Amino acid sequence: MLLEDRTGLRTVQADSPDGARELLVDLNGDVALVVASVDTSEGPDTRLIEGLHGLGLPIMAFGSEGSTDSLARALDAGADDAITLGVPVEHFIGRAAQLAS
Repeated sequence: MLLEDRTGLRTVQADSPDGARELLVDLNGDVALVVASVDTSEGPDTRLIEGLHGLGLPIMAFGSEGSTDSLARALDAGADDAITLGVPVEHFIGRAAQLAS
C-alpha cells in the first residue's frame, strides 16, 4: 500500500509463482515493476525471475536480513536489484520507483 501511495503505481499481488504467471497474462504486459520475495521454503523461484527478466521486466527481489544467499541467487537469475527488509522503507520505495521508471 505504501508503494502505491508514494509512487502512484497500481499494485497487485500474487500468492505463488503460478499465480504470478497467471497475473502477468491477465495484465497483458502492462507491468512497470515486479517485486518478488525470496523468503519461501525453497528460496527464490529463479525460473520465474529468469522468465520475467527474459521479458525485459524490471525485477526487485526482497527478503529478510538473513536471506543473503537467496538474494544473491535472485540477482544471478536476473533480478535488477535485491534489498533486505532491514532498510528504511523510504529506501525500498525509492529503489522501486527508480526501477519502475
